[in-house]
Amino acid sequence: MARDYDVHHRYADTTADFSLASSDGVRFYVHSYYLMAASLLFRDTFSDPALRLSSDSILIDYPASALVAFLALVTGETPVLNILEAHTLVAMLDKYQCTPLRPRLAYALLPLRQGHPWEVFCIASWLDEPELAKAAVGHMRRDEAYWKDETRARADPRFLAGLQRATSAVARMGSSMRTHEYGVHRAKAFRPLEEDEMGAEAAAAAPTGAPVGEAEDSENEGWTTLGKESGGRTSPIRKKPRRSC
Repeated sequence: MARDYDVHHRYADTTADFSLASSDGVRFYVHSYYLMAASLLFRDTFSDPALRLSSDSILIDYPASALVAFLALVTGETPVLNILEAHTLVAMLDKYQCTPLRPRLAYALLPLRQGHPWEVFCIASWLDEPELAKAAVGHMRRDEAYWKDETRARADPRFLAGLQRATSAVARMGSSMRTHEYGVHRAKAFRPLEEDEMGAEAAAAAPTGAPVGEAEDSENEGWTTLGKESGGRTSPIRKKPRRSC
């Protein structure tokens, strides 16, 4: 039996030519040109006539709350996020190959830099957004244990090496400066290092796994997996088979 979906009130325009369905049973109507502009994976999907004509809906293995934030980025809005939602969006942008959305997500993360500077710094490194990383560095306390092995592996080694260099540069300025001054000077001194600037120790700090958790596979029957592999797994886009008339 086909599953019934509630329609999200913000994405209820049935004149849109496509829809996404969340893993918890909510449908989102959206124009396909938004998805094609934001995602290489969706672009490839819509460019395949056999796939495009077989269905007008795709099931996404994320809950409705994640799709609301994702579609806000897709349509040019700035979602209000908490740090857990930020991690989920990083995973979605990676899976659906949404490189154009990285600057938008970086901008949406700016309000979190004060309460979660290390988490925002790590996400900035995954997004390759140095300005967001610099903003987060300005709010890091000098006594936080960023250099433990389990935390080092969470940041891109180029950004981590840049933070180490900035910390050393500020330390040479003396230890009498106030916390705010320390953060300002360290942020000014920060920049990600280039590969040829990094020593063997920084290169060895490269993360070995995906930066964020992978979503669980959906158990919805009648949907088949569609998409390219990402991080060793098949991307969690599922497409409903064409119904017979």
